[in-house]
Amino acid sequence: MQWHSSIAGRTRWVSIVVAVLAGCVSPQAQPQPQADALGDVVVPLTAVADSAPAQWRGLSNIFLDSLTGPSRDSVRMPAAWTGAALDDVFSNRDLESIRILRFRTEGDTTLQFAVDTVGDLDFTRAPVLRFATQGKTLVANIELTVRSRTGSQRRVPYQILRFADRYTYARIAEYRTGTLRIDDRPYAIQAYGKSRGAPFFAPNAGTVFLVDMDADGRLAETAALTVEGRPVAAEQALAATPFELAGRLSDDMRSELEQRLSRIAIEQPDDPAFRDVPATDVF
Repeated sequence: MQWHSSIAGRTRWVSIVVAVLAGCVSPQAQPQPQADALGDVVVPLTAVADSAPAQWRGLSNIFLDSLTGPSRDSVRMPAAWTGAALDDVFSNRDLESIRILRFRTEGDTTLQFAVDTVGDLDFTRAPVLRFATQGKTLVANIELTVRSRTGSQRRVPYQILRFADRYTYARIAEYRTGTLRIDDRPYAIQAYGKSRGAPFFAPNAGTVFLVDMDADGRLAETAALTVEGRPVAAEQALAATPFELAGRLSDDMRSELEQRLSRIAIEQPDDPAFRDVPATDVF
């Protein structure tokens, strides 16, 4: 991951634009007025397993539909499997689909799941998931080969989860972490997929970047702002958007932030997460 940084007075400004190469990310500079260039700062990112997190980040629903008509004819599965329902573990215009099948076996009412890791809808050779209990959640771990439609691929750990509400979810069970150092001061960095369909850390809303902007040794994930109507973490950095490191808000930034919070209070008056939040509490 490559970070381009500049300094304006006592305030450190950094911005990132991510380009994915073999699972790595490389940001690009957004110059600030009257700033002296620091040059490139390369931050290696390490993959970290995230199989038992304090909170299930990047979680999204799997909506399984019963097999009928042509979809039933295109799926191959053992004859003893009944009541089959199908959905995608992930599917979008950039990735080759990998699908998950829910079923029961004859004489057994237990719901089971199998994943088509090859992508050919042949579940006769697909692994059947084994769930373990974590708290009140049933969790199955599986490693999948994610293939982009342009030919890139990588092995990605996924989790399939079942909660007490009986809905099924999926998430990517890893994140990337590193440390940016400017003037011998460390700033922790973390990147993870916002949903199960974002395994390549691409330069878009699918990747969440957290930066310890105030260098206090922790990443503040509690939502404190909104972007395009959606809440974002207090120390979330957006690709190609400058953010401040270990500095105070400028008057212009504070004014813009106060205006944004005022709009939120008007548009979402019943949302306690964004009501009466002073600008000084945001960064």
